[in-house]
Amino acid sequence: MKQYLLAAALFFSCSLFGAYRVVPVSPTPESNSVVLSIVFPKERENYSSGKVRSQMRLRGYPLGVISSFERARVLREDKRGQTIHVLIDNNPYFSVDRSALYNYDQQRAFYDNVLNFQVPYFLPAGEHVIRAFPVRSYGESIKDDEAFAVRVFYVQDSNKQNKIGFDETAPMLTYNEPQGTFTVSANDPVLLDFYVSHCELSESGYKVRLSINGKQIALLARWMPYYIYGFPKGAHTVTLELIDKNGKSVPGPFNKTTRTVAIQ
Repeated sequence: MKQYLLAAALFFSCSLFGAYRVVPVSPTPESNSVVLSIVFPKERENYSSGKVRSQMRLRGYPLGVISSFERARVLREDKRGQTIHVLIDNNPYFSVDRSALYNYDQQRAFYDNVLNFQVPYFLPAGEHVIRAFPVRSYGESIKDDEAFAVRVFYVQDSNKQNKIGFDETAPMLTYNEPQGTFTVSANDPVLLDFYVSHCELSESGYKVRLSINGKQIALLARWMPYYIYGFPKGAHTVTLELIDKNGKSVPGPFNKTTRTVAIQ
């Protein structure tokens, strides 16, 4: 009943701005044994070049397979299967799905893998933040503290003075989906998904403000996936912003993020 009331409230708030509907959906069942860690960059490491390589270790989560949940038939799916979404600073995520080394337990069940990859663009001098988390083949993030990894590093900044104002202990919002191109009709759902760190969403506390094309669509008071219905054809901007109980923006370099979504 509570979920129904929340969905109804979101529908009402969205209907004020037209055809968009935002509907909360139950998170896909998750295992509490998924652990992602960043091996490189090391904490506060200073790279001599903007061509940065990274290594991560993922435990208890298979990559490159299609998620075996009904949601996979409803949402846009990555043909590469389950991947890791990696964000550098507040740039759009890129996906990592190649494993250099696989390890298995005694029952030959998938257990551990090590991933080596290069950031696909050149990084300027200064402070940088890498964030990463595993996702289902349809883009939904694994929402567990052990499955989210973050690391601060530098490029050509031996004194480590060119900072972007990141506090890894402060409330933080990480935008996940939607991003990129979707082939859907107005009756098809587009996944809305994000990651919240160091705070809890509630009706009386922190919330996530969703805006589409510059107009506020909904205030999200629960950390869960959502479906957005009603996207017309064309390019759209989607903005997620972390706000406090007074409706004010929460300081932080990643707490307001805008992505471009193409509907075809």
